[in-house]
This record gives sequence, C-alpha cells and structure tokens, in this order.
Amino acid sequence: MLFSEFIKQLKSCSIQALPSIYIFTGPAQQVLELKENGLQILAGTLTGAAAGSDTIKRFDSHSFNESEFWTELYAVPFLNKTRLVVLNVAERMDFIGKIDKQLMEYMTGKSLFTRLVIFIDTRSGVSAELNMAVSKKSWIIEYRTILDEDLPRWIGARLSAFNKSISLPAARLLAEKTGSDLARIDAVIDKLVLFHKGSQAISDDSVSDFVDMDRDFDIKELTDAIIRRQPGSALKIAKQLLQKGEPVNKIFGFLRTGLAYDAKYQNNNALLLSRYNKLLSADLSIKTGKLTEELALQMLIVRLAR
Repeated sequence: MLFSEFIKQLKSCSIQALPSIYIFTGPAQQVLELKENGLQILAGTLTGAAAGSDTIKRFDSHSFNESEFWTELYAVPFLNKTRLVVLNVAERMDFIGKIDKQLMEYMTGKSLFTRLVIFIDTRSGVSAELNMAVSKKSWIIEYRTILDEDLPRWIGARLSAFNKSISLPAARLLAEKTGSDLARIDAVIDKLVLFHKGSQAISDDSVSDFVDMDRDFDIKELTDAIIRRQPGSALKIAKQLLQKGEPVNKIFGFLRTGLAYDAKYQNNNALLLSRYNKLLSADLSIKTGKLTEELALQMLIVRLAR
C-alpha cells in the first residue's frame, strides 16, 4: 500500500485489529524522511505519543545486537505500554537472510504490546517463504520519492492523520511556499494544525496568511530536481544556493554523492559514468579558467537534467 492508503487504514482500523509488523520499503536515502514520518504517525496512533525514546527502540544492521533485539520483541514492556521496535536494514539484503527464520517464527504469533517496524530499501532478495509470511501477516507500506506534482496529495494525506482537511488549491499553495523539503512541510503542518484547533478544514486564506513565502533551498533539493529532469527548478535552486554563499566545490561534492547513489540504486553503470564525466568536465573548466564557477555550475545542471 502507498502512504495515503496507510493513513486511511490506520484511521479505519481499531488498535486491536492493527498488525504487529510493518514493512516500510523504498530507497533509503531518498525516502528516509517519509519513513520516519510514517513511524511518527504509527506511534501516535498506537501509543498516543510521538516516537520518543520511551516508546521506541531502534536497531540497525550495522550494529545489530541479536539477543537485545529479540528480548525487546518478546519481553512484555514495562507497565504493559505499547512499544515499537524498529529495524533499519536499508540496503543490506544479506542481513535479512540471517534472521529470516526467526522473523517467520515471530510472525506466527501476535504481540499484544510490541510492534515491529522494518525499514528496507527493496524486497528483492528476500526469500520466497519470508515474502509469503510478510504478505499475510504484515502491512507493507511502499514509499516513493515524492515529485513536486504529488506534494499536494501528500500534504492532504498528512493532514488527514490529524483529522484535518485541505482543498487541493490550498495544498498546492502550501507546497509552492514551502518547497519539497518534507521536514519543512511537516513543521508548517504542525503549526497549521495547532492554529486550527477549533476547525476541521484548513482554508486557502489560512495558507495565504499563515505560511511565509520566504524560504531557503538546500542542495538536496537541487539533486532531486536534477534527478527529476527539471532544469528550470534546478537552476533556480542553484542561484539561491550561490546567493547564500554556498561554495561551488561543496555543491559539486554533494551532487557527486547524491547522483552516484541514485545511479547505483537504478543499477545503471552507464548513467553513473556519464554523470561522473560531466562533473569532471565542469570541474576542469573552472580550474583551467575556461568558465566562471557560476556559469560552469549552470551548464552542468542543464547537461545533467536533460
């Protein structure tokens, strides 16, 4: 299921009917904020509180303590309060194979007080037996990179978690004012919810009056615009980054890392090599004095986003 369906299911099901296991899947670097957002909503639904240290225990595949992990899952929490156990597997599919039998055993029962949430990049590589068990016993929430055109619907789904509604034009205006940084959007939504305690609907006027248009772009947004092949947006972001005083070599370095991760996620070595060559060419044009830093960056963006 997608995020919007996940929200609807949470609202329509009683807490007793909710499953014990949730799989949040999608490329880690691109949708990690979305997964964390979903975790907060799930924690709020199950415990009535944010996913703080008293309601959540986190594990990752790089520093995994097996005995502590299973103790957290099977032990009855203090005072019988609901706890969430989060396992961030990310891209380490080999790790799942090491604990798949124990996971299948855990799935045969239903925990009264613990909920297991697994962050995973992709389900490819998971054994057929575990895939079948997961499909029957858990909710699988698929996270995708949110495109600019999808932001208004995501905003509507996020507000519905607070039992608030917003018109599509108002959601579009909010997205236009805040940009695609989900953390920034979430902070604005929290303020709008507090501001509208006595009403169910977020009006167009509230967004116009309450949400400040002035905002700063960050380098991650530049990378995302290039990946989405939006040179106009990318050039606008780059211009503001330079006006803020971001060094061009820092922008180049961040682009190199972000674009390489995206190419590797697509398993596209040709794309990876092409992007590296364009970055190298732009860097050389600056060092040899052929182009100014700003012009080299602009030409690089156009070449990468085509």
